[in-house]
Amino acid sequence: MISKIANSVAGYYSRKGVIPDEDVETYSYGFELVISSAINLSCVMAAAVVFGVVYQALAFMLSFVLLRAFGGGYHARTHRGCILAFFILFIIFAYTLRYLPADVTAVFTLASVWLSLVIVLLAAPVEAENKPLSAAKRVRLRRICILVATIYVIAATLMTLLLRQNNDIFAFAAAGQFAGSASIAFAAVRHRAKKSHEK
Repeated sequence: MISKIANSVAGYYSRKGVIPDEDVETYSYGFELVISSAINLSCVMAAAVVFGVVYQALAFMLSFVLLRAFGGGYHARTHRGCILAFFILFIIFAYTLRYLPADVTAVFTLASVWLSLVIVLLAAPVEAENKPLSAAKRVRLRRICILVATIYVIAATLMTLLLRQNNDIFAFAAAGQFAGSASIAFAAVRHRAKKSHEK
């Protein structure tokens, strides 16, 4: 469905002379990503309104996307699968964090950011199957991932242990980071399993 819409949009602009014929496929893929992201955002924000966690949802998505943008991670085979997986993941975290006691939320926040840092140190970045990374780019992306994860660790530790602050927005951000790092870990395991199977 999304692919058909993207192809139609790219074809329309091609017929109008806005997009060169040889670039239709590239633009079509770009439109697919935009449409898929828009649907993803709409679904999550609709759920956020129901749960009353709009700002928390934004923190979750920003944290997730930031880590995935530099660290890679698991990609579902279809846009529908990607949208559904992310939506279910958000629902689980939103429901859980919405009703967790404050002291348990603090423990969850700390555990999430520290586990994320460990995963990043062990696995990030994970290259996509059709987009291998050069050695220089891998080093650069790894440094960014470690920096992002470290900032979250420092901030979470300061807020929960030293300042005794329990901010639910930061808890959602920590959940987003953990979800992003779990995606990286899953993709890394699949990548290594595939390599060892090919041998």
